[in-house]
Amino acid sequence: MYNGMIKCCLIREDMGVKQYLLIVLFKFCTEVILSDMSKGITKSCVLNFSCKLPCRLTPSYPNSNVEVRWFNGRHEMLSRGYKMVRYNKQMKVEKPGFGEFELNILKLTRRFADTYKCRTTNGTILSEVTVALEHTPTIEEDQSSPAHVIIREHSLVELKCIFSGLPEPDIVWHRGSTQKLIEGIKGPKLIIRNVPRYASDNYTCKATNDRGFKEKSIQLTVQFLPEVSVMESVIHVAPSEAVTMGCAIQASPMKETFWINSKGLRIKTDWKYEVLEEEENDNFPVRFLELRIKEHRISVHDKGNYTCHAEGENGGTNETVLLVVNT
Repeated sequence: MYNGMIKCCLIREDMGVKQYLLIVLFKFCTEVILSDMSKGITKSCVLNFSCKLPCRLTPSYPNSNVEVRWFNGRHEMLSRGYKMVRYNKQMKVEKPGFGEFELNILKLTRRFADTYKCRTTNGTILSEVTVALEHTPTIEEDQSSPAHVIIREHSLVELKCIFSGLPEPDIVWHRGSTQKLIEGIKGPKLIIRNVPRYASDNYTCKATNDRGFKEKSIQLTVQFLPEVSVMESVIHVAPSEAVTMGCAIQASPMKETFWINSKGLRIKTDWKYEVLEEEENDNFPVRFLELRIKEHRISVHDKGNYTCHAEGENGGTNETVLLVVNT
């Protein structure tokens, strides 16, 4: 890397160059070499373990009268040569080789995750090292989706899990209570286009690196208008027989559901009627509403239309069953 620079310094006396030019060139080439070495680097270190930061003088540097010092990001001087002037219980300067001044942070804490500079007394920077603390993934809540996302059917939804971590974590997505892996999706975003109502579910993003893992759950609710379907649209029954009418209702959100009799009155469970409700599951709102007219309670006066009604956030809808009482 330094071949061209070193060649510029190896000027022989037999080339006829004057001694003072040799000195000027030597100093110039040394500064070039050192400035190249001063490019900032980032060093990943582990919490509660030692972290060693490199610094060295080049062999060509006239270091007989040079003192090397370490500084932190707050411009506090930490050392002179191999002697610590601050944090002497937490750090030390070591000499792994000739002209090296390695700063050893004995037990890295979050306090010492900083940028450090090693420089000479004349201000030449020999190295600049930023200590990056390796840590388990952490969710950045302010940049991620909330715990509950509500979206309209057929729109586009983007679920986000923004994690920080070092090393950079791998992120995968899972769906439902069984935590089924969503194949082919990796990274901080899960995008669903033309989102169907069946996408309502719990989604979990999991971030993993060498230090551990972290996960976040997002409940997705897809809203849509109520829909009602009846099991049978026409039912024939004889007097004194029991009869059952049923309907399936889909809506998100679902406010209320009920049956209306042939006289336009809302039906409740009593001596004549029995109304039963059954939910399919939490993530996909399907409700089965069953109306039973008890045995020996039907007469010809009960014939007519029975209506299954559903009410949602933005309106309601219904379907009817024609009850025919045979005589």
